[in-house]
This record gives sequence, structure tokens and C-alpha cells, in this order.
Amino acid sequence: MRDHYAPGNRRCIGEIAPDSARPLHSFHLPGLNLANSTAHALRDLGDLAEAEHQFKRSRATRDGVGHPRTYSLTLANLADVQFTRGLLPQACQNWSKSLDAMAGIRSARADQAVRNLRSRLATLGPRKPTFAQQLNQHAAAWQ
Repeated sequence: MRDHYAPGNRRCIGEIAPDSARPLHSFHLPGLNLANSTAHALRDLGDLAEAEHQFKRSRATRDGVGHPRTYSLTLANLADVQFTRGLLPQACQNWSKSLDAMAGIRSARADQAVRNLRSRLATLGPRKPTFAQQLNQHAAAWQ
């Protein structure tokens, strides 16, 4: 049985994604950023080029001052997609911006984003470029 979303009908959220790793609040917050949701869906479907484009659109609509955690996580997601696409310099640049935006923020999602960053960089082995080594040190200091 497929239930459709209608404003005020949050019952369907649990039926659509009962085992989803995404927090339920991300499905029904007022003013949900459509570009960010689209980017996550495209990433999960494997359309990384379009996911990158949508994360960039989302980044442009995020307020790094008013919503630093959301902004930093958007940058981290963008970087992760770029890394997967083989765009290491761009990924490292966005991860670095993400870490800077996370200054003073403590949350489980921010911690996971930093662990993911370090895990992804570890796949490069000991011969990773200097800028990636510096980013890894920056991330280690953040943790």
C-alpha cells in the first residue's frame, strides 16, 4: 500500500520510510529545502553529477551564519559526492569549508560527517596529496 503525502498528513511519512536512516523531521519541516532533498535522492540513486549540481544549489540557499550546522552538513555532502566523482581538490576545498563552518558545533551528524571525511581520505593511503593530508589533520583536530 502506498500512502501519499498531503500537508498535515504526517502519518504517511512512517509508512514511506519506516526504516530510513534519515530523521523523520527532515521529511516534513516547513520550508524544506527542495534542492537538498533532491540532491540526497539523486545521490542515493547514483546520479552523482546531478546530485552535485543540486547540492551546489542547496549551498547557495543556505545561510552559513544563521544555520551553520545545516550549511556545514550541506558542504560535507557536496564534498562527499565530489570525492566519489574523483574531484579530490574540489572535495577537499568543500570539506575544509565545512569544517570551518562547524566551529563550535557539536552534533551527532557533524561528528559523522567528520568521521566520513577522514574515512574517505584514508582510502587514498599514505601517498595522498599534501592538501588532503592537511585536511585530514584539520579534521583530526576538530574531533
